[in-house]
Amino acid sequence: MKLRNALCAVLAYPILTSLSPALAADAPSDQRPLSIQVYPGFVGSFLASIAQDEGFYKTNGLDVKLVPLGDGPRGLAALEGGSIQLAQNNTDFMLLARSRGLDLVMVVGTWGEQFALVVRDDVALPGAAAGYPAVMKDIVGKKVGVSARGAGTEYAMRTLLSSADLDPESVTYIAVGGTAGQVPALRTGNVDAVVAAGIGADVVKAMGVGKIVIDLQAGQGPKDLLALGNCYEGYFGKRAWVDANTDTLLRFVKAQQAAEAWARTPANAEKVIDKALAFAPIAGVADPRAVMKGYLQRAQFHTVYNRECAAGWNGLMTRNKLLTAPMDVGAFVWSGAPQR
Repeated sequence: MKLRNALCAVLAYPILTSLSPALAADAPSDQRPLSIQVYPGFVGSFLASIAQDEGFYKTNGLDVKLVPLGDGPRGLAALEGGSIQLAQNNTDFMLLARSRGLDLVMVVGTWGEQFALVVRDDVALPGAAAGYPAVMKDIVGKKVGVSARGAGTEYAMRTLLSSADLDPESVTYIAVGGTAGQVPALRTGNVDAVVAAGIGADVVKAMGVGKIVIDLQAGQGPKDLLALGNCYEGYFGKRAWVDANTDTLLRFVKAQQAAEAWARTPANAEKVIDKALAFAPIAGVADPRAVMKGYLQRAQFHTVYNRECAAGWNGLMTRNKLLTAPMDVGAFVWSGAPQR
């Protein structure tokens, strides 16, 4: 009962009215093949794992292959190469790829704010008490670990700096991978800080390796970035494939919505933690279940992708000189993308 009550905040999240058909649907006679990216060990992909394990993909007529690809550039390469049909990443990552000539379309949301800036415990932060943006001056000149160069973690760090009126190039970016690479990089001093995704910041903190300085998931950071929670991350595909596979995408959306509804059902609270730990195991901490439970209380998983919200990326990325001009929202958001 205590566990169930502790998860009320996340489980009470509004459920889309379009969930019922997905939950009640009979499995179509045909099973459409679909390969999608998941991030191994990253909770941000756990709705896909739930949809697979609980049979929601199959119920909605999909034969889904979950392809583990650990960062955005690899996911984009697989999408371009045709080994997957849907990649998962942040909107800014997708828009930057579009600006380089790739015709990509976001089809369903997966997560809201997900990043946190974690700094090694022995790094002095005179501006920490003042919070964001003052504390960013303490990061200038430091070595910052990101999952991969050009990944969403790097663009998040660049936005944290530029929105604080600091040069995005005023830190040194070092690719260290996910949590498994961030912990030793911090311990050895190879980096002074990391941009952690999902539960990564909680794990680093629990291991006594670093301190969370800015947690976007807790409402800290630049307002224009925090306003993008309903269009922060999602699954996207190549326009030619999206246009030719509307029915497959509608099935995929229903399955994702069914997985979200299952994850937000109070009776499944303990199972949700089990599922999350199975997909993203936590090693090196005294109580992995407690760490995961604490994270899920603020985790922003969902299946919406709001067009009005997406328009906000244009202003943010143009101001931060990541885009030379705003992009047409109608061109990069699929017409069937669920709204809230």
